[in-house]
Amino acid sequence: MKKYIKLLVLSTVIVLPLTACSSQDNSNNTKQETTQNSTNQSSTTQNNNVEVKHNYDDARALVNDWISLQLNSFDFRSVDYARQTPPGFATLSATKNVEKIEIANSGAITVYNLSDIVDIYNTYNRNIYNEKEVLADIENLLSREGRTTFTKVVDNYKDKSVDEIKTLAERMGTVLYFSGDKKIVANIPFGLGGANFPLASSEDKWQVKDDTLEIPMVTTDNEVKATITLKLNKKDYVGGNKKSTYYVYNIEEK
Repeated sequence: MKKYIKLLVLSTVIVLPLTACSSQDNSNNTKQETTQNSTNQSSTTQNNNVEVKHNYDDARALVNDWISLQLNSFDFRSVDYARQTPPGFATLSATKNVEKIEIANSGAITVYNLSDIVDIYNTYNRNIYNEKEVLADIENLLSREGRTTFTKVVDNYKDKSVDEIKTLAERMGTVLYFSGDKKIVANIPFGLGGANFPLASSEDKWQVKDDTLEIPMVTTDNEVKATITLKLNKKDYVGGNKKSTYYVYNIEEK
C-alpha cells in the first residue's frame, strides 16, 4: 500500500445533502434504483427483496475527514504502517465536547470516555473491537512507544479534584485509566492539520453494492487519488457509546 498524503492544515467539511428512495420491479431480480427526495437524506436499494438503506450525507462526512481516516484506521494497513497514538486520542482531543484541564505553560490534560474511543476503533477499522480489546491495544501501543506511561487506577475519575488530576498527570506523556468510571486521562500533545488532500467525488461516481459504498476520492483537478470502501455499521460490540452509520472497510490509494 502506498504511503499516505502528508497532513498540513485542517479543512472544513461541507456536507452536501443528497437523498434517495428505491423501487422494486416485479421480476424479483436484484435491482438497485436511486431517486432524489428533498426531505429524506438516504438511499435505499433492493437486493433479493432485502431493503438496504444508505445515508450519503453520513458517508460523505466520514470520508471527507481525511485526517481522522489516516490517524484512526490501522487494521487493513500494510505491516510497516507506523502507529504512534491509539485511534481517537488525537482527533477527539480536537473537538469541543471533550473535557480538558489546562496546565499552566504546558498545554492541557484531555479526558476521554473509553466508550467514545471504542466507537472510534469500530468506525475507522474493519474488525470488531470490544472494550476489552480496545483497552489492551491502547496499553500495548503506548507502552511500546516508550514516550508515555500507561497506568490503571482502580478508582473513579469523578471522585478526584482538578488539582488531584493535575498532580497525577502533570508529567508530559502520562496516560491514566480510571477503571471505576472508565475514563482515560492523557497528557499528550497533538498537532493536527492537513492540506491538498482529496475529497469525495460526486455521488454519481460512487459504487453501491448492497451494504457497501465505494467512494472515489478526488483532487481539485478531479484526479482520483484513492478509493474508500465503507460498509453499513452492523457490528455488534461491547462498550461503545454511539455506533456510526458506516465503518471504514478499506482505503486504496492510487
